[in-house]
Amino acid sequence: MDKPYIRPIVRGKEVKAVEFGAKVNKLQIYGISFIEHLSFDNFNEGTRLKQTIYLAQSLFKAKTGILGADAIYATNANRNFVTANDIKTDFKRKGKKTKHHDHYRLMARIITKGVPVPMLFLDIY
Repeated sequence: MDKPYIRPIVRGKEVKAVEFGAKVNKLQIYGISFIEHLSFDNFNEGTRLKQTIYLAQSLFKAKTGILGADAIYATNANRNFVTANDIKTDFKRKGKKTKHHDHYRLMARIITKGVPVPMLFLDIY
């Protein structure tokens, strides 16, 4: 059966150079998954963090306080955004280790808990 909307997506992975089908950016809140963006075209998930946070806040009418995400989301723009909005993350810290390094590492471990997609924890406004 011919499906013209399914095109190859060229990826830079070791195992598969090309994938077929839709690419999805999803978020998970309290164990509930939501599709934030679905496309048959290639896109960078790391640039969609702001939209994901705004979607989560609009769905639950609450401010995002903690965010767990893959390293692809730890861009400078995203780091500036989460810092400006007082959102705690599990992003690997840049620069020299501070005296609070163990505290940050523990917090990141608690946030992550093996979650491979953006995981938002919301606080009531």
